[in-house]
Amino acid sequence: MNTYRTKLMTSSTYSHKVQVCQDKTVQAELLTQYISDGLLNNEAVIITARPALRKSVWSKLQALGLDMTSYKAQGQIKLYDAELLLSTVLIDDAIDEHYFHTFFGSQIEAAQAAYGKVRAFGEMLDILWQRELHDTALQLENLRNELCKKHELTVLCTYLPNDPDHFVLQRACNCRASSLPMYALSAEESGGTLFELFGTAWNKIVDQLTQSKPASDHLR
Repeated sequence: MNTYRTKLMTSSTYSHKVQVCQDKTVQAELLTQYISDGLLNNEAVIITARPALRKSVWSKLQALGLDMTSYKAQGQIKLYDAELLLSTVLIDDAIDEHYFHTFFGSQIEAAQAAYGKVRAFGEMLDILWQRELHDTALQLENLRNELCKKHELTVLCTYLPNDPDHFVLQRACNCRASSLPMYALSAEESGGTLFELFGTAWNKIVDQLTQSKPASDHLR
């Protein structure tokens, strides 16, 4: 299996790993490695993903010789359908914050009680960006940050370069929500074409923000 470089953002209570994947195959391999490392380290794993990614990763984990049926039966790994779970927390395109904290908080606390450390991965944010529900995505990002600060977590986020606007917006939102730095990927890590994509996307975001400001703001 390939070794992947990540950009790691940490606080006193959690770590946030960010990885750009060149395609869905690389994304599945990265998530497989992330889950495998956690299980073998006796950590609990909580995955919220689309069916295709869950199926691909499950097969890869079994191919590594891991007894996934046993891990699942013991509650060490829990997998949820991202679209189905998202539909349960959304009310009129806004997230029910009480339900969100109650559901995920209880899952994390139960996992920590049994295994101590917990690592998580989710695709709900990606789904919201693809649906162009940007305000809801920002809300979810803030809720996730609150959850991470309350519980000691390792969180993995993956991004595909075929959606550069998504990537730039997401990183910008993270900076605003949690005051974490936005990291630039080196050419060695990401490939020169990614810089061109992200640069173009960033200019689009700046233009959008500039156009959305009141006229008085431009005079300051």
